[in-house]
Amino acid sequence: MRMLRILLVSIFIFVLSTSCFARGIGLSARIGTPGIGFEAIKSINSKFNARVGYNFFDFTYSSDLEGKDVKYEATLELSTIAAIVDWYPGEGGFHLSGGAVINNNKGKLHVIPTETVTAGSRTYSLETIGYVDGNATFDKMAPYVGLGWGNPLAVDKRFGFMFDMGMIYQNSLHLTMDGHGMIAGTAEQAPDIEEKLEGVKVLAFISIGLTFQI
Repeated sequence: MRMLRILLVSIFIFVLSTSCFARGIGLSARIGTPGIGFEAIKSINSKFNARVGYNFFDFTYSSDLEGKDVKYEATLELSTIAAIVDWYPGEGGFHLSGGAVINNNKGKLHVIPTETVTAGSRTYSLETIGYVDGNATFDKMAPYVGLGWGNPLAVDKRFGFMFDMGMIYQNSLHLTMDGHGMIAGTAEQAPDIEEKLEGVKVLAFISIGLTFQI
């Protein structure tokens, strides 16, 4: 994944440095709920633009569960590739958008005990108690719909600003859990957790960006 990010950023810089005489092409750097992103934009005609972008971001959070001798570490890995068409119904920057997203977003959970457990005269070590790992993924292909403001390929406009607000339908998450040691049975709760989160099928795609017309 790291190599993919380096490759995409390198392509972005290469296009910027070698396409000085191209017309109807733009580049954008963005930030929002999908993470940090880069886009290449191409004009189809005066009413339509097409863009392809890559978004990524990693975040890890760890904490002790209150009142329990357990620590958890949750990691969110955002990674999406979006192909979107923007329609400009008027003369301004307002646009309606539709497209598809390759959704490689995933989450990881690691739960471990922080204290030994004593039962009667016997004390169980942390290794004996064990740990639980969880992995959440989504359907790879997700449709996108949205709206926004800004046309990076407007006439006589070198630099600009773009705002988009939309959503992708990613379907319900797919959860797998793997348990080890005495608490291995906890992993059997995965189907119940999936069922409780079955209604979470839509992910907000909101971002702002600076654009540059080549």
